[in-house]
Amino acid sequence: MEAQRAGFAEADPSEDLSAKDSERKLRILSRHAFDAEPEVVEAQVLDERIARYAQEVTAKGMRLRQVARAFRQGDQIRAAVTFEPFGVISTFGSLSREWNAIEIRAAGERVQILSGRGAGRWPTAEAIMADLLDAHRQRSVLLS
Repeated sequence: MEAQRAGFAEADPSEDLSAKDSERKLRILSRHAFDAEPEVVEAQVLDERIARYAQEVTAKGMRLRQVARAFRQGDQIRAAVTFEPFGVISTFGSLSREWNAIEIRAAGERVQILSGRGAGRWPTAEAIMADLLDAHRQRSVLLS
């Protein structure tokens, strides 16, 4: 309820709890990264078992985070949405509230980490404005 009041969760949280929202986003990222989608995305549902696990992880001074992961294995794309523990000073363990991060591992073991707000009034407004500007630019190019 508190997350909904703050604008961080949908009125119907079933998409988040079932990992469907994360799965959809992972499929989009997979298309961009690999020019293909995974056939199957294995997903852990946020249920009482995961809630108990979160309490255990917290008692050890760590944080449990939902992680969406995709990688190429041969000619297949493997993907999963799971809950994983992280130290509080790690990239993912240090995230709070609406903050999200992505870690990109490229060929040659190059790693790039990006983070930002993933929900709430202003990030949503910024995303909508960015989409509108992109559409306007594309339309201008097509009309030229």
